Amino acid sequence: MQALVISTTRRYAEIATPEHGIMLAKHAVGNLDLVVGDLVSVSVHQGEYIIDSILKRENEFKRSFENRTKLLSSNLSLLIVLTQPLPHTNLSFIDRVLCQATTENIPVCLILNKCDITDSLPQTIELLSYYGPIGEER
Repeated sequence: MQALVISTTRRYAEIATPEHGIMLAKHAVGNLDLVVGDLVSVSVHQGEYIIDSILKRENEFKRSFENRTKLLSSNLSLLIVLTQPLPHTNLSFIDRVLCQATTENIPVCLILNKCDITDSLPQTIELLSYYGPIGEER
C-alpha cells in the first residue's frame, strides 16, 4: 500500500491514505530519511504498519547551513511565503526560500500579511515589487 507522510519522528510517522485515513507507522529501518510530503510504501506485520521504502520524490525542499544540508519536506505543489511589512520584512529569508524553491521547480506564492496595521505599506509594496506583481484583495 502507498501512503503520504504527514508528520514524522525518528522512529514513527503519521501516514495517510484515502482508504484508511490517518495511521501511525513504524520505520522498517532506523535510517530512513522521512520528511513530510514523502510518498511511502507500507506493509502490515502483526497488526502494525511498517514503512518499507520511500518512493521517488518529485522535489525536495532543503535548508543548508555551512557544509550541512537538512531536508525539510518533499513533493511540494506550492510553497507559500508569508512576510510582514517594513521594518520587519526579512528579505534575506525571502531570497533564500525563493532560491531553493526555484532550484527544485516549486511554485511560490508570496503573501504580505498585517497590511492593515502598518503605515509603511507603500514602501513595503515597492520593496517587494522586485519579486513580481503583488495584488491587493479586499
